[in-house]
Amino acid sequence: MIVTGSAALVLNGIQPSRPVRDLDLLGTEEDIEIIRQALGDRIVREIPVHGHRRQFQIRDADPYEKIELDFAQTPAEQAFAALCDKRAEILGLDVLVPPVEALYLLKRGHANRPVHFRKTISDLMHLKPLIGQFTPEQEAFLPLYKQEVQERYNRHRERFSLALMAEELRVDKDLMVYQPADIRNCIAFWPGAPVIGRCIGADGQFSPELFHAMSIDDQLQMMREEFITIGIDRFYSRDPSLSAAQIYDLGLRKTVQDLFGTVLQDFCIDRIETLVTPPDDDFLARFEEARRDGRVQAFKPDAGPPKDIHKRAWALVQQGKLGDARRVAEDLVRRAPHTFEPHAFFVLGAALAEAGRTYTAHLCLRKSLSQQPQNAIALYYLGLTLGILKKPEDARHCFDAAERGGHSSAALYFNRGLALEKLGDAEGAANDLRKAAELMPDNPAITRKLAQLAG
Repeated sequence: MIVTGSAALVLNGIQPSRPVRDLDLLGTEEDIEIIRQALGDRIVREIPVHGHRRQFQIRDADPYEKIELDFAQTPAEQAFAALCDKRAEILGLDVLVPPVEALYLLKRGHANRPVHFRKTISDLMHLKPLIGQFTPEQEAFLPLYKQEVQERYNRHRERFSLALMAEELRVDKDLMVYQPADIRNCIAFWPGAPVIGRCIGADGQFSPELFHAMSIDDQLQMMREEFITIGIDRFYSRDPSLSAAQIYDLGLRKTVQDLFGTVLQDFCIDRIETLVTPPDDDFLARFEEARRDGRVQAFKPDAGPPKDIHKRAWALVQQGKLGDARRVAEDLVRRAPHTFEPHAFFVLGAALAEAGRTYTAHLCLRKSLSQQPQNAIALYYLGLTLGILKKPEDARHCFDAAERGGHSSAALYFNRGLALEKLGDAEGAANDLRKAAELMPDNPAITRKLAQLAG
């Protein structure tokens, strides 16, 4: 077994940035039984996690509250064992201890697809000043591990689904946005000349070659301008109380985590200790001045009709492929040029509603309907979630609006019948349930509920 995480830092004589409560291990399935035997009745609970991990909640084992063993044994994890240079004993377990350089590479390997972005970045910043020169074996490990992390992410992305920032689920009834080019021009550190303009090739697309040809100072300046542009576009436009530091921080996170491709993402992660500090520049005053002068025009966005990608995602919901639908819709939401993606929020909400993720489904559907209030199917799904959330009056209004919009289904009548029953309208409930029975006569739930009302 190999110890990783904060416990490994302690064994390297390093004080972690946070208190150590968990013991993280890499090992094999056989190590599960070794842990059971070593801890005995100190194990309070044993929990399978994601099919390749086992979590042990323990007592009387200060300082740890739980042990988590990853027994996937991928080629990269097997190669990682060769990077470990000493052994130790923890809770009666004989473990390999990696050097701090190997621990940094392990953290860096999944920084492009972090489950907890701020924690990952904080850990990298804590570790980087402590590392020395990488060995050739350590350098060879990183690309192998990064590839495995990406492959695992592609296979299991549904478990990262809805790692959306809370700001993105806010309802924007009067959403106004700005052209990113206008924002870039007015906040550029050299007036009217944003650095990204030097990286646009003859085809009008971003050119990695032109980016790498610039000086490191210009590259860093371009990153800062992009963080500010996204911070204003995505967040300040909806919440003008945000400070310049908050705008920059939110823009950095959104840009690096969701919007940049691998080349720029790697550039930022590897220099995050430099980029994380907001520039000493009054960009917010320049933006406000440009907005007052009319150099930054606000406009109400129009998503237009659903595109083929939206239709494909909706087809996945109808086919019951909810995980696939969620992944497509969330990618659209996260990477959209603006926060305005009502079609994707609708598909995401519908998929989550079908999967039983009621509360978040309700937020996504409200977000979609705030921009496209006539979507009858979205109104139906919103009514469904409100009924489950024990808001029958609101649910009934949504079902009524969905019916007026042209949506008619057994599910609508059945669920509106349930809402009417909760509101004390037994006659209305029975009428809706009879309509549902006409459309789906062999459905046992409808038949049973009609019998209950009749009795």
